[in-house]
Amino acid sequence: MRRANGLFLGILAILLLARVALAPVGIFEIDFAAWVAWGEDLWTGDWAHFTERGFNDRLPAVFYLLWFLAGLHHLTGLPNEFLYKLPANLADTALAWRMSITGASVIR
Repeated sequence: MRRANGLFLGILAILLLARVALAPVGIFEIDFAAWVAWGEDLWTGDWAHFTERGFNDRLPAVFYLLWFLAGLHHLTGLPNEFLYKLPANLADTALAWRMSITGASVIR
């Protein structure tokens, strides 16, 4: 059973690397440009007037994430395509791992 777990984790790691490598592909430019612009706007520190300056229809927690990603971009120089897709890639991988655990417990 341990070998199967290791094999599955290896497959998940390979799939995560593939998703990271394909991060620049399949971006809906209008949404992506809005996310990056919001993150940059928040990174400059003007939180007080952010909601007054345009269309932003997301929950507040999303803006904290965009601020954090913009900060990572400025501190590390990593491409926005990689950074802004990283939370979804990690969440999908974690969900697949959790579903495998749940499925294995149901089968037993």
